[in-house]
Amino acid sequence: YLMLTDKVQKEIDKKENELWGDKRILGVLCRGTDYISTKPLGHPVQPDILDVMNKASDVMKKENCDAVYLATEDEMIFENFRERFGDKLIAVSATRYKDTGDNNINEMSDRIIETSTDPAREKYNKGMDYAVTIGLLSRCNCLVAGQVSGTTGALLLTKGYDYVYLFDLGLYGDRE
Repeated sequence: YLMLTDKVQKEIDKKENELWGDKRILGVLCRGTDYISTKPLGHPVQPDILDVMNKASDVMKKENCDAVYLATEDEMIFENFRERFGDKLIAVSATRYKDTGDNNINEMSDRIIETSTDPAREKYNKGMDYAVTIGLLSRCNCLVAGQVSGTTGALLLTKGYDYVYLFDLGLYGDRE
């Protein structure tokens, strides 16, 4: 369903070898920023960070994972995971955002790109970074995630997980 270019595949291979090699990895995708602050109507409700960390701890024990690979754009989520998992946390270097209030993260990214000296290159780099992040998530042994498009991408790219847990908390707007 989803095919990545050879260039992207090679970058994922390189990062996987750098970050974890042959270790057993739990992948976690955790959205924050605009998803949490704006609660977009009709989109999946995202789990509380504590619930995700607790589930990740349980899965790491039950599935004998050596480390947790975290994919997130949210600085607060990253810091919470770093505090909880310490040297067992793996993540790619990335720009992470703090609370964006009511701003949509895509609009903020567009404004950053507009002020760049090379907007086309900036968009390419962001796209490549995202593809690598999701590609790495697809190569983990286990997955814990909220229901977002990145999760769908990882599920389409994976050759299979030993264990998958997706938070199903309904859609924003269903509870009102």
